[in-house]
Amino acid sequence: MFPGGVADKLGNIYEAKWILRHALLVLQGEADSLRIEALGEDGGGFEFWVEKDRRKVWHQSKVRTSAGSWTLGALEREQVLADFASKLRSDMDTACVFVSSDPVKPFRVLTGKARTTDSE
Repeated sequence: MFPGGVADKLGNIYEAKWILRHALLVLQGEADSLRIEALGEDGGGFEFWVEKDRRKVWHQSKVRTSAGSWTLGALEREQVLADFASKLRSDMDTACVFVSSDPVKPFRVLTGKARTTDSE
């Protein structure tokens, strides 16, 4: 993808719509706060976080890959998995959300298995 190109602009529009959806939750009182593009290491790899009842949910959004559907390998190359692991390790009360216009079928299987465990 070329910065400023068509794919970049489409990605920014998709990201903006996702942020707006969550900003509306703050305005409606369903979330306490939202921070877009948190600076420094704290926000690395995430577009924004939403906080409710002192619990942050970090969001990463991507439109699609140029190669088709997202795979775990593609998520690893884009540092999404490493960013999620780092965030989840540092705060057990946090959550991470990956949203895309293209489904990540292996991710669904992986997160489904994670929900059935009793411990980390």
